[in-house]
Amino acid sequence: MWYEALRQKTRNERTFVEVKMKQGAGFYTGELKSYGIVSNSEPSKDFLLVNAAYKRTEESAYVSMDVDGVLLNFADAESMAIIKEKSV
Repeated sequence: MWYEALRQKTRNERTFVEVKMKQGAGFYTGELKSYGIVSNSEPSKDFLLVNAAYKRTEESAYVSMDVDGVLLNFADAESMAIIKEKSV
């Protein structure tokens, strides 16, 4: 299920996500660059965000992170919003 939702369907498509972390650990957003291909039964799947930003609470504003990427794990995420963008 997660693979179908995240995979890039065309060359011109980019996937952006907003991730709500468990236990009030904040929110991350950015472009999904890569993710591990493992069995659906395995809850521990890493994924890499680039051009990432973070906010502590839902009401806070996102602050860009001065990093090359952020490696997160699906096991630590409470929910994820997925936005697909196609370039022309």
